[in-house]
Amino acid sequence: MKLILTRPIDDSKKILNDLKGKDHDLIMNPLLEIVYLQKKININQFTSVLFTSRHSVRALKQYRYSITNKFFFICGKSTYQEALEFGLSNEYVLFENISDLVKKFPDIENIQNQNIMYFRGRHISYNFNKLLKDNNIKSNEEIIYEANQIRNFTPEIIEEFTKNNPLGVFLYSERTAHIFINTLKKYKLGNKTSIILAYCLSKDISQILEEFGIRTKYPLTSTNEAILNLI
Repeated sequence: MKLILTRPIDDSKKILNDLKGKDHDLIMNPLLEIVYLQKKININQFTSVLFTSRHSVRALKQYRYSITNKFFFICGKSTYQEALEFGLSNEYVLFENISDLVKKFPDIENIQNQNIMYFRGRHISYNFNKLLKDNNIKSNEEIIYEANQIRNFTPEIIEEFTKNNPLGVFLYSERTAHIFINTLKKYKLGNKTSIILAYCLSKDISQILEEFGIRTKYPLTSTNEAILNLI
């Protein structure tokens, strides 16, 4: 069974490298293209920064922003690992996933004394700025990247569908799940759902695919390592 990697190109290349030598037949077919936005940001006016995506971190590094002596509130291990490159003068607080962040963030000691800049993409699955405002936490937000959808399949994938060969697909967000389904519809492949097995990062993503008639698997923990271990 061939496996489709749908993450943005840099992330798909990393997965390709991580799975090298494990005898998997992989096809890169990103469903999102990341575009970093150059902004003029006065970081000094904030005591803390909030990252819920590694792409926010990459956007700041792309335009050579230097951040020192701040609190970093970070969602996800991959985001955390990239943010560490800003240096050890900062203090880092890691949340396992979005649910963990939503549950614990308002109860952090002295959080009301922080002035937080929330760096994010244009499309979000949860409105963290509203969470901050509702808990009287001083904050602002800045959109510093866009994740533009790509509704195309490679010729190799089209050929696999034509031959009715089984296909696996990795899906890491509800948005990419919808993009994948819409791309199937675009190519009039809605009748091919029985040959697809979707490896989903979470149960919520899985439910979107199952409603369209696609079989799914999802890990108990929402990490890249866990989803790859489903193979």
